[in-house]
Amino acid sequence: MNILMELYFLIISVFLLFYIFLFVDCETTTISSQISTHITDDGIKERQKRDENDDDSDDEDEEVNDNDSNSREKRKKKGPKVRKVWDRWSKWSECSVSCGIGKQTRWRHCIGGECAPGEKEAQIKTCVMPPC
Repeated sequence: MNILMELYFLIISVFLLFYIFLFVDCETTTISSQISTHITDDGIKERQKRDENDDDSDDEDEEVNDNDSNSREKRKKKGPKVRKVWDRWSKWSECSVSCGIGKQTRWRHCIGGECAPGEKEAQIKTCVMPPC
């Protein structure tokens, strides 16, 4: 009887995992706010912070400039969340150095949803080349 119960729970667990994988959107978010960083075609780094728990009923964008002249911050309050649609990631760039520790970058462009013109997103990883 114990073997049948264990088998039953195993089957149910596998079914639930497949259901979650196929039908549940598993975005990484935080409870209080969501921050995303994008670089526009004109080279401006743009950070957007969306407060999920804000009770204000009106939508507003508040733009804040920090010390970096090539960045601006937009704080978007409330309003419906519109998912962005992204194309595939590009191939990783060559390592930024020929020896030592450098960086590689890859990009993807926003192609639908609530996108700014020319909006793209970057991923950066470390690359290790032979010692100098």
